[in-house]
Amino acid sequence: MGVNSAELSSFVVLASGVNGPEFNSLLIPYLLASLRRKCDEAKPSCENCTSSGRTCGGYGIKLIFDADASRSKTMHNFGVRNGGIVRFETALYDSLDNFLSPLMRNFDSPFDVPAFSLDPEFASPSFNTPNIRDLINGDSSAGGNRLNMNADNREIMTYIDHTNLFSPLADTTLHEENMMLRHFFKKLLPLLDAHPNSPWPELALKYCDLEIARSCFISLSCMHLYESKGGRDFYKKGMHHMHNTMEYLSKYVRRDTVKKDSRRGSAFNADQMDDPRKGSAFNVDQIVGDLKEETQKKQSSFFVILLLIYVHILFAVLENGRSSLSRIFLKLFARISEDHTFQQVLAKIDQSQSLICVLSWFDTITAVVSPDCRLPYCNPTWYGDKHAAISTSRMMGCPGEIFQCIADLCRLKRNMKYNNLTREEILGAFQLVKAHLIAYREYIPLLEDYVIRLKCAQCWSLSTYNALLETVKPEGYSDTIHANLLEFISAYDAIGERSPLVTQMVWPLFEMGCHASTDYTRETMRRCITNLHRNVQMGTISTILRLVEDCWRTGKRSLEMLSGREWLKSGIDFLPV
Repeated sequence: MGVNSAELSSFVVLASGVNGPEFNSLLIPYLLASLRRKCDEAKPSCENCTSSGRTCGGYGIKLIFDADASRSKTMHNFGVRNGGIVRFETALYDSLDNFLSPLMRNFDSPFDVPAFSLDPEFASPSFNTPNIRDLINGDSSAGGNRLNMNADNREIMTYIDHTNLFSPLADTTLHEENMMLRHFFKKLLPLLDAHPNSPWPELALKYCDLEIARSCFISLSCMHLYESKGGRDFYKKGMHHMHNTMEYLSKYVRRDTVKKDSRRGSAFNADQMDDPRKGSAFNVDQIVGDLKEETQKKQSSFFVILLLIYVHILFAVLENGRSSLSRIFLKLFARISEDHTFQQVLAKIDQSQSLICVLSWFDTITAVVSPDCRLPYCNPTWYGDKHAAISTSRMMGCPGEIFQCIADLCRLKRNMKYNNLTREEILGAFQLVKAHLIAYREYIPLLEDYVIRLKCAQCWSLSTYNALLETVKPEGYSDTIHANLLEFISAYDAIGERSPLVTQMVWPLFEMGCHASTDYTRETMRRCITNLHRNVQMGTISTILRLVEDCWRTGKRSLEMLSGREWLKSGIDFLPV
């Protein structure tokens, strides 16, 4: 089979089978020239296979810089639904270059995105927010039917089984997509943060192309439905819409530096992002420079990128909490947000700080669990504090002052890793961070839900304190860790498992669960994690339970688990948010 230049330039490796783990990226130029068809690839179905009655083998795809080793045979325990193995992982939405269709490559501006509108009404540039609200509430006549409030609990999508994941799902009705939109706004959105009226969907509707915003909502809704109900159709639909959003975002990260590295057969490795001895796989400065040029044409353009970065991370969290591109996206977010040019525009965008605050939360938590001890990219001032109108405390329950302690812990861990501190300096830093953590009561404003927020801050403080103890290992630290865990369990149970603040308490459960050492604490932490998964139905909670139980079974610490071949060595970061 011949391979043309377009296939080579997009770095898509075709292999017989979805996973293709046996192909070494160094052999790609030779493999591309020698691949043979397993099936005839007729659309929409393989004629050879249809006539013979066999299962179609087809082709799988693998990009050179997609480094998720979870698709190897040893990782089949990820993504199991209803007894069948389904591995989305980061194979599709992390491999950005694969999402660049020939049509997209012909556009000079990232805003000239081809429409995928299901109805002319929604392709109108004069779109306004009330129209989409009517659509979600079932008041639009475009769908032909008024949606029932419980439709999202009853309706099941039906697609042709052999439909290509990236092809337009023509048999998807507007009624079905409306059901998914309703599920997003009615069921999923309240779970994503503790804000009573999360502003980011409104921002997406205002600044994104309507079809891109629509794809954001539907992709997240489908992945949540897939996690909670199962069903391959939800999964396929979610990937299709995430593909639409990644097409848009990939315009900014498809750079010559990536292509040159890919031609040499080097895979993207998250460990290279922060190690000064190694080169970064992506040129963030170049991306930011290009964004500045776009900003001169359309000032709000970069804000769309921040929104899509946020959606990408949410999608990974809903699926299983694994991502090989979250690190570069978070670095890009921070570089954009700290730039003076963009700050001037952000000041004019109402509620933009709330998005920056939430992304700072994601950045800091993924940093504190990173085995390579990376630092948060965000500015600590973006967490907000007790007196700020927008803060992590208001968005998800943990005071910004405690987030600053988590950032300090990240710096301490990194300095210890590279032997930049004496033992006396380490203990001095330990005492300073500990003092700030113990003072958590001072960080809570006197609001109606003061007691709940106080308990929530206590849980975050204890979790951070245990992570600090595990890092420094002062005298008697094991007993203190156990005592903190018992105190955490008491405070956590006092909040109530359905509190919006509890649903955001993901990393604390992971941190404390890994420290459980007795039958009582392990059973209690297992109950807490299981109940949280039942209430939020997000894949990252399932991954947390698996990692925690692996820690109990093997005696390894969480950072040791996350530094293995399944994670950091394959360029995969964990997102316990």
